[in-house]
Amino acid sequence: PVRRLGHPEECARAGLYLMTNGFVTGEILAVDGGVESIP
Repeated sequence: PVRRLGHPEECARAGLYLMTNGFVTGEILAVDGGVESIP
């Protein structure tokens, strides 16, 4: 984990990537700074 809160721009970049990449379809992208990977 990156141990900080995310900035709105970081979340927006992830959303922009999903909207503009024509090869990615039906994907769920966790934008949580790695928190989901903690056991």
